[in-house]
Amino acid sequence: MSSLLPDSVPLLSTADNSVTALPSGIPTLLLFSSSWCPDCKPFMAALSVMYEDLNEDEKQFEVVYVSSDRTEEECADYVKKMPGWLYVPFSQVEHCTFLKMTLKSCAGSEQGPLGITERKFGIPNLVVLKGNDVVVKECANADVEGFRGG
Repeated sequence: MSSLLPDSVPLLSTADNSVTALPSGIPTLLLFSSSWCPDCKPFMAALSVMYEDLNEDEKQFEVVYVSSDRTEEECADYVKKMPGWLYVPFSQVEHCTFLKMTLKSCAGSEQGPLGITERKFGIPNLVVLKGNDVVVKECANADVEGFRGG
């Protein structure tokens, strides 16, 4: 399998849209989500609390947003609400598609157009990686929802 997050795919910071390298030595959490999904907003809020809390003294993990937004404007507005995470640029549609197809995680409305016959997870979905390509947990949503009574 190809690397899920190769160096050739730029990651941007939600804080300032600058190209930012993925930190090494800590888990990467891929967040499959969108601005239009009603379940995604409370999940993102809970993940934001967990991110801020656990990374307060030393970064324990990084979040990378994989968009299911319908437009670049929707994506741009949504990432402004994220606490300094990273994201795959909306313009990298081929890579977002690769991630969704490989991990079988996407919005229901994307399943047919992407050709995913058996979708494992809808959105929101949080996939935990070791490094940039080893899946440790396919769906860590319950860990976020259970954090501090979430």
